[in-house]
Amino acid sequence: MSYSTLIAEINNVKKERNGFACKRKQPFSITDFRINELYNRYFSKLSMKCQEFTFSTLPEDHDELLYLLRAHFQLWIGIQGHSITIHQEFPRRFRVTREVNPNNHWFSPKTFPMGSILYYGKDHYSVCNRNKGIPLSEIAPSNESEVRQPVVQINYDFIEVLED
Repeated sequence: MSYSTLIAEINNVKKERNGFACKRKQPFSITDFRINELYNRYFSKLSMKCQEFTFSTLPEDHDELLYLLRAHFQLWIGIQGHSITIHQEFPRRFRVTREVNPNNHWFSPKTFPMGSILYYGKDHYSVCNRNKGIPLSEIAPSNESEVRQPVVQINYDFIEVLED
């Protein structure tokens, strides 16, 4: 999924928009009626011309919108209280802001010290819970290689974006 997929879904005729369900560790579902309500309330002014789109949410909609944007559409978003900023481009490089180790990320194969540079990677096996973090790798992605780079989920509160 991507920003362009979000735009396409918003532009769908109302009766063609479908809710969805996710049966992960924390089950999540959203009805057709509810997804239409959210799209109409928050995304009616969203377009491909926007590099960033910021909007305020109602407290009762906030968690559903976070799941929808992070997990379903896999977008990079900024959060300030009940205000959300959707970024059209997903960042490629991140810096670890707090040490990541098996004690705070039980699935981490090693310790990543504070200041480590990690790269956004493809989650080939769909094991990353994007509502909590993103798949990152120590190896920068290359276009020539079809080799799958090892990735590990690093939670959002342990990383910051590095500008290119």
